[in-house]
Amino acid sequence: MIPLTRALSQPEEGASEPSSVAPVVNGSDELGELRALLLGPEQSQLATLRARFDDPQRFAEELGSLLPDAVRARTAKDQQLTKALTPTVEAAISASVKKNPQPLVDAITPVIGPAIRKAIAQAFSELTQSINQAMERSFSREGLSWRVEAWRTGKPFSEVVLSHTLLYRVEQVFLIHRKTGLLLHHVVGGAGAVQDVDMVSSMLTAIRDFVQDSFGTRSEEVLDNFQVGELTVMVEQGPLALLAAVVRGAAPKDLRLVFQEAIEQIHVEHAQSLDAFAGDAAPFEKTRLYLEDCLRTQTGSPSGQQDAKKVAPLTMIGGVVGVLLLVWIGVSTWNRWRWEAYLAQLKAEPGIIVVSADAEDGKYVIRGLRDPLAADPIALLQATPIPPEQVVGQWEPYLSLAPS
Repeated sequence: MIPLTRALSQPEEGASEPSSVAPVVNGSDELGELRALLLGPEQSQLATLRARFDDPQRFAEELGSLLPDAVRARTAKDQQLTKALTPTVEAAISASVKKNPQPLVDAITPVIGPAIRKAIAQAFSELTQSINQAMERSFSREGLSWRVEAWRTGKPFSEVVLSHTLLYRVEQVFLIHRKTGLLLHHVVGGAGAVQDVDMVSSMLTAIRDFVQDSFGTRSEEVLDNFQVGELTVMVEQGPLALLAAVVRGAAPKDLRLVFQEAIEQIHVEHAQSLDAFAGDAAPFEKTRLYLEDCLRTQTGSPSGQQDAKKVAPLTMIGGVVGVLLLVWIGVSTWNRWRWEAYLAQLKAEPGIIVVSADAEDGKYVIRGLRDPLAADPIALLQATPIPPEQVVGQWEPYLSLAPS
C-alpha cells in the first residue's frame, strides 16, 4: 500500500509542478476512496447497529422478540430468574390490589368460589358427624360407663373416649435423606410426644443399615415397618429420601398409599434439592403440607363389640321421650281424676251450688253459690291431695231452702 501511495503522490516526468494545494485535495479524495473500498462494509454495519440502538422503539421491538425464548431457556436452566422476579411480581400485585382489588377478585372468584362451597359443605358434614358421635357417646351404655371412668380417674372425658374408640393415629412423620441419613423435616400430630428428632432419624437409618448388613439383603430390599410397644413405624422408601411415620393402633392397608403419594410428590417437586443436599434442610420446609397430610386419625367402635348390640342414639331418645310422655299422661289423668272427685263432693254438699269450674292461669277457679250454714269448701279441699293454693273459690251467698 505504501508504494501505491507514493506512486499516486509522485508527478509524471515532464509534467509541470502542481501547486501546493492540488496534491492535498487529490490525495484526500484518493485516500477516501481507498478507505471506502477497504472499510466500507464494516462502517455500514456499525452505522446500522448504532441506528438500531439509538432508536428506542426499534430496540424494544427486537428485544421483545427475543425475551420469551430467553426466559424459557433461563428458567429451564435454574431458578435464579424466578428468585429475581419474585420481589417485583409481589410488589406489582400488592400495588395493583391497593389501587383496585376488583380485577384480582374477578380472577380468583372462579377458583375460590367452589373451594369455599366445598369447605363449608365439609364443615357441616364434620359438624353433623361430631353431633352424632356426641349423642352416641352421651346416651349409649358405653358413654355412661366412660363418663364414670373419667370421673373416677380424673381424666378428661374426650381422652377416655379416644382411648376406647381409637382405631389408629399417625402421631409423627419424618422425612429423612436416604444417602446421608440426616433429617430433612418433621411434623407432629396433636399432643404427640416429641423426642430428639435428629436422634430418631439417626436411629431409623442405623436400623435400616443393620438389617441390610446383618441379613445380606439387596439394596432394593428395604425395611418397610417395625413395631415398638403400641407404636408401629411405617417406612416408605424413595430414590433420594424416605418417609417414616409413627402410628399408634392398627393402621389399615390403604394408609400406606397416603405415604407413597406424599413421598412421590416430594420427589417430583424437590428432586434437585434432594440430589444436591449438603446439610441445609431449609429448602424442605415446603414439604410440610405433604407431611401434615399424612397425620391421619380414625376412630370407631370399641374392639370386640358389634354394632348390632349398640343402642342407636335416636332409638334411645325416642324411648326416653315415650317414657316421659307416658308419665305426663299418667300424672295429668291422676290430677284430673282428683279434681273431678272434689267437684263431685262439692256438688253433693247441701247449700252449695257449683255454677262453673275452669282452669285459668294454671289454677282451678270455682264459681257458685254457698249458704252461710253450708260446709266450708276450703275444709273439704284440705281433705284431698289437691294443694289449696291451686284452687280459687268465688262464692256468692244465698239462702238455701234445702233441709240441712
